[in-house]
Amino acid sequence: MLPSGEIVTRVKNDPTAGLVHLTNVVTIQGALPIKVGDQVVGAAGVLDAPGGEKDEKDEVCAKVGIDKIAGQLK
Repeated sequence: MLPSGEIVTRVKNDPTAGLVHLTNVVTIQGALPIKVGDQVVGAAGVLDAPGGEKDEKDEVCAKVGIDKIAGQLK
């Protein structure tokens, strides 16, 4: 699982990527995988954090949330 920002970059760099042709799929930055070690156990996404550069702030907010609970993940 990749951070959604990486998917956005891939689609921008290759507009012929198969993801572009999926119905009801929008690529936006702001979601991060939640991992325990190397295993993905979930994801957290944030949309419309306050201020400018919302996509970057969305991802930062998601990271802060994940970091806040990191010690509880097993």
